[in-house]
Amino acid sequence: MAEKEDDWVRIQLPGGSSVPVRRGSPVEAAFGTSPVPAPTDRMQWSIGLLGDFLWLNLPECRPFFAEQIKAEVEQAIDHDRELRPLQPMDIADYVLWQPLIEPALEARPMDEQWVSRLLRVVREAWELEPPPWEDTRYGLRVYVLERLDVPEHLPVVERLDPALYAAIRAEIGS
Repeated sequence: MAEKEDDWVRIQLPGGSSVPVRRGSPVEAAFGTSPVPAPTDRMQWSIGLLGDFLWLNLPECRPFFAEQIKAEVEQAIDHDRELRPLQPMDIADYVLWQPLIEPALEARPMDEQWVSRLLRVVREAWELEPPPWEDTRYGLRVYVLERLDVPEHLPVVERLDPALYAAIRAEIGS
């Protein structure tokens, strides 16, 4: 007879681990009193305000998100801990700056249309209103705006996205 999904329940063990067990098993009887999310409760797939914005507006970043998500899942498995959200600082650095913006700025010849698009996305992300608990602007400032505020990049920003240039000047003011 085929096993059905509803033959299993998820219980919380005293050490904090959540495990699937057969419905009606001795393990469920012993530990099944802990509060456990109902099987219909589903996690919403979100990678935070900055992550969601970049995912939707810059599809080229998706493989780099996959790398970050894979690394987080592997670390959670290796350390037997819960998954942690991707941090805006890591997203700004490892998903946006290192794999996309920096190589685009350093390419010779530079694809100005591509760089202009990247700068527009940065500006639009900067203009988002993050919830107070998200470090979206901090991550963008430290890992993108400050790296754009250097002699070799700032003239490019000024020429291709004057509004982002103005935001950098207002935020960093160097």
